[in-house]
Amino acid sequence: MSKFCPNCGKEVNENAVICVNCGVALNNQNIVDETNKTNSLAVAGFVTSIVSLIINLWGLVGLISLILSVIGLVQISNKQEKGKGLAIAGTIIGFISIIYAAVVIINYINLYV
Repeated sequence: MSKFCPNCGKEVNENAVICVNCGVALNNQNIVDETNKTNSLAVAGFVTSIVSLIINLWGLVGLISLILSVIGLVQISNKQEKGKGLAIAGTIIGFISIIYAAVVIINYINLYV
């Protein structure tokens, strides 16, 4: 289980009394446990993908949600964070939003051009 200094954010030993990086005195109450953290990019990607269902803007919002979700998914696997389901859902919804925008644009071109 990883523990982090609340002052500098660096990883510290669970039994450490002082952070070796910044020198702040530690006790068990002020050591931050990062193992239960949900990845913020996964959350942002999911929220953006939901927004892309309402405001598509030619697939740009879906593309942004897809990028955020994929980056969040990579970070989750590297840092062992939570939010994998949010990142996967954001990726799928973002992809669907991009496909929908492409279909709408192609139909518009075929009808009016």
